[in-house]
Amino acid sequence: MRLASILFALVIAPACIGSGTEPEPPDTEDSDDGAMPCLAQVTDPVLAVNEYEWNGATYYYFTMDCCDQFNQVYDDQCNYVCAPDGGFAGTGDGQCLTFFDEAVAGSQVWP
Repeated sequence: MRLASILFALVIAPACIGSGTEPEPPDTEDSDDGAMPCLAQVTDPVLAVNEYEWNGATYYYFTMDCCDQFNQVYDDQCNYVCAPDGGFAGTGDGQCLTFFDEAVAGSQVWP
């Protein structure tokens, strides 16, 4: 048992701790490496990210992968703005009810 504890402390534990450095925030500019904008802010699996123009600014609309999750909108600085649809009722969080009426769809930026 003591040998197993020593082995864990010397081999396995350091691998689990990591480097201790935080990753850089993702770049919101279009890039050739296929990076998804605002990746660090999104915790649920994402199917697609589409770019929209709304009120003179660029926004990213995240389509979530499944059931009853809000589809989220982030601004070009990766700040959460609202969820125009999704959720249990399918009507989003109620913070941007006119998003799809007013926003102009751009291109799919991820994947």
